[in-house]
Amino acid sequence: MPTNVTALLRTALRRLETERDRVDRQVSALKMALDGVSAPPKAPRQRGPMSDAARRAISRRMKAYWVERKATKQERSKAARKAS
Repeated sequence: MPTNVTALLRTALRRLETERDRVDRQVSALKMALDGVSAPPKAPRQRGPMSDAARRAISRRMKAYWVERKATKQERSKAARKAS
């Protein structure tokens, strides 16, 4: 009983190509579905009320920051005037 190997291989190849096409369509559909889905938006962070002590501490730090920044700016302007 001779078997036609070529015919068997062509049949197997046709079935595999059909299966590959089906899988490709499914992969494409999944990619499109994932592209349409975005992460849910995050809720804005809710901050609690600030105590008076915390408010005073921040005020002191910012005042010190601006005093230092103004002094640095004045030093730079003096150095620029001296260099010219």
